[in-house]
Amino acid sequence: MIICIGPVCIPLWGLFPFLLVLLSKAWAKIKSWLGIETAAAPETPAEEQKETTSNVLHSDKDDKGTRKTAIEASSGDATEEAASKAASDTDGLRARKPDKFKAVVQVESVKHFQDLMREATDKGWPLVVKFTAVWCKPCKAIQPHYQQLAAKLPGIFLQVDVDEVDELADRYRVNALPTFLVVKDRKRLFSSVVISQEELTSVLQQHCS
Repeated sequence: MIICIGPVCIPLWGLFPFLLVLLSKAWAKIKSWLGIETAAAPETPAEEQKETTSNVLHSDKDDKGTRKTAIEASSGDATEEAASKAASDTDGLRARKPDKFKAVVQVESVKHFQDLMREATDKGWPLVVKFTAVWCKPCKAIQPHYQQLAAKLPGIFLQVDVDEVDELADRYRVNALPTFLVVKDRKRLFSSVVISQEELTSVLQQHCS
């Protein structure tokens, strides 16, 4: 069944929706005549939205920067603390070094050497050995500097005359003089001829600090 209203014909099943459309349009005109305005949802201006977003982003960046600064500061503190502890440990070794080991010890025999090696191992100290001879001029030239380093650095510093204790010279294959040997925990860290004060300082600071 079809109903025609003026120029418009509507099936019966479509009448109700059609009436709703007409009523909604009529109601809109009535509200317009009466001056009734429908409250619209408040809109945030585009600039305000942009500013808000920007503030959030900057805030996030600031937070990240703060966290990064805190981490860097913590890392720096940890590095300084580690360096301070290392320096303190070295100073402690120097402070605990007995007076008898603040000078170069002349090795008298293989047994004497073994006793000193055992003592250095027990204390966790490096053992530094200078192989020398009375006729060796370079050995005599570097001796004062070697004495100075022995007084400053932790460890036990020895001197072996290759003519008097030749067994040690053979054991460590000393073929030229002055040869310096550095041992720690019975492990050989360095063994070579050294005639330069600068090189000797560098080698002993590396292995004895």
